Amino acid sequence: MEITESEYWTVRVEAPDNWYLPDGALNLNLTFTFDGPRSAPGTWGLNIRTQSLILDGAPDWERKIVDSDWDGAPETSVHRLLAQSPPAWTLVRAGARVNMGGRKSAPLPNAIFWPFLRSTDSLPPHNYFDLVPSVSVDWSNAIVEEADVSGYPIETGYHIASFVNWTEDQVSNADFENPQAYYDLANDRDNRPELHVRLHHSNPGAYFAPPHGVLSTPLNEIRYSWNQSNTPNLRWDYKVGLAGRHSIDTVVDIQGFQVRSVPYAQLPAWVITRTWDYGTFVANEELPGESSEGIYAWAPVFYANLYNSLPLFEGNQLFDPEAIRVFPLHYTGLTDQPLAPFFNDILPGLRGEYNFDLNGQVHLYFSSVDRRLHLLGAQKGIWNLADDNGRIEYQNTDQDEYIDQWTYWVDGVSLKSLSVSHGWLVLGTENEITLSHAESPESLFVTLPPVTYEQWAALGERLRANHRDLDPTDLEAMVTQFGAPISRIEGATLRDFRITSGGFRFVLELSPGFCVVDGEDWLGIREFSPGDYVVSYEEAFRVQPLSPAILRIEPPIDPWGVKQPTAYIPQEVRFTLSNVGLEDALSVVVTGTASSVGREFASLGTQTVTVLAGETVPVRFAWTPGGAGTWRVQAEARMVVPEKPSGSLVVAEGTFEVLPAEEMGLREAVTASGLVPPVAILLLLIATVVVACVGVVALFRHVRFE
Repeated sequence: MEITESEYWTVRVEAPDNWYLPDGALNLNLTFTFDGPRSAPGTWGLNIRTQSLILDGAPDWERKIVDSDWDGAPETSVHRLLAQSPPAWTLVRAGARVNMGGRKSAPLPNAIFWPFLRSTDSLPPHNYFDLVPSVSVDWSNAIVEEADVSGYPIETGYHIASFVNWTEDQVSNADFENPQAYYDLANDRDNRPELHVRLHHSNPGAYFAPPHGVLSTPLNEIRYSWNQSNTPNLRWDYKVGLAGRHSIDTVVDIQGFQVRSVPYAQLPAWVITRTWDYGTFVANEELPGESSEGIYAWAPVFYANLYNSLPLFEGNQLFDPEAIRVFPLHYTGLTDQPLAPFFNDILPGLRGEYNFDLNGQVHLYFSSVDRRLHLLGAQKGIWNLADDNGRIEYQNTDQDEYIDQWTYWVDGVSLKSLSVSHGWLVLGTENEITLSHAESPESLFVTLPPVTYEQWAALGERLRANHRDLDPTDLEAMVTQFGAPISRIEGATLRDFRITSGGFRFVLELSPGFCVVDGEDWLGIREFSPGDYVVSYEEAFRVQPLSPAILRIEPPIDPWGVKQPTAYIPQEVRFTLSNVGLEDALSVVVTGTASSVGREFASLGTQTVTVLAGETVPVRFAWTPGGAGTWRVQAEARMVVPEKPSGSLVVAEGTFEVLPAEEMGLREAVTASGLVPPVAILLLLIATVVVACVGVVALFRHVRFE
């Protein structure tokens, strides 16, 4: 007979005195000690477990459950890594679960032999602390699967998962999920939370954004989700995602461990009263399903665009790998790559908005136009409609506090667009334009996300009082809801709406047979011929025939001020690009070149600019002359959007005398020319010295001295 069982135990469970209390109730003051790879949390990968946690008789983990008043409602469960681990590994090494609601733990429904022993998968869904701690065993494979307070999440309580281990003799700087908290915001004690707050906290000095080193400041990411409709499940209606750099200075006591964390009762107000760098807002409009950790989508730092494990990206991925790389680098100042391009999609049924220049408290407002809650100051938003019904895109065209443009897209085609400015609602559909003047406020109310029951209940009342059942694609209903006069033009289309310094403008395309079919002729176009026109509004409407974009490019009279350019010294050469037509040049590609007789042709680069009608923009190129003498610098501007058969290419050039370089050392001359950077010069000099030394040594080895 061969015994394959290890000589070492896997888990040991201890209780003071007895498994039962004198009154016959279970003693829930338990200590679990673990040995071997099965003891690690789920965040530990299988390879790391098997390499670092060995079943050898030396304990690797410890978990202690405390019921200090012996009432059957344990207050805390704390787990800690006892084994050694490399500091750079981003692994959970300590954590806790805390029962803030005094929830009593029921006995196991199917205990085996012993009140704390059960089979794997023998329990219905439940929260942690609903049932007594237990050891679950996979009997068919002879494996201890779990020994813990089971279940997830909790109605009133929190947990911490820290990469930093905890010690009893000093304050521990917990990080990662510190904490992840749940609140009975509705005060209904239905065993389901209505508020979830996850604080992803990284301490200064934390290993971050590999391979770029450690953080120099704290870094926080907030996920603040709440169930406003109070459905009896884990479905969330709204979420704000926030990013900031706040320190955590408060200390909480958990089983004698002094842990730097935000106290549970203070956490919601701690989030809502602070200022934040970035902000996102997500509304669950149509997405079914539940989540035990709030709404994941559109997290502002540790980017995840998922909900209930539904993939969004190619290859069935839950996370965008490029975003995972860029987001931490952007936030820590290691790249200036913008984040907005990563927020061009969201899961069907979700509506998301962002502001990457929030720099303040997060506020929400209720729009009088679409009758929905929005992020105050949102820069852009997207509602990905369910069932492949297209998407609504939101814009803040005047860059104030409010969304002012709604565009409905299907399969990449814009079907209708509604813009709001200066009291006017301007709606363009496939073959019709509607104008209406409604003096309605942009916001019916502004609010903070709810922190207390009273705030949650008051927000619910305001949402119900101002609700209108508007289809998000029915932009016409958003116009007519105000009961204000309208003007409707059939046989007309609208494009290129934009805000101007004193109002707004757009391009009006009138087809043959167009007519004003409803309301007043506010534009005065009844007698117009079919064609394209520019409509501008500044206290009154003005309509002009549209002239095409016409580019003019000019070299400046004095491109370098009072100082003449010098060879090998970086310069900036500047041109001015104007559009003297009435149509906007939305995309102009400008290419710069420099040439001199007898020298290599130099490219100064290419850039793309927008030149609005009647405006002039500067175009700047960096240039390091490759020698003294006469240089010809040229800029070529080609209009790409709108396309134009002729007149879309303009060229300007200037001829300049470049002074010879003043006397300078080797390093200055070579680096100024742009041929070799300073660090390379230093390395070159070091290499030269090393080669010289090797040559001397070789010489001494081969030469005989008499």
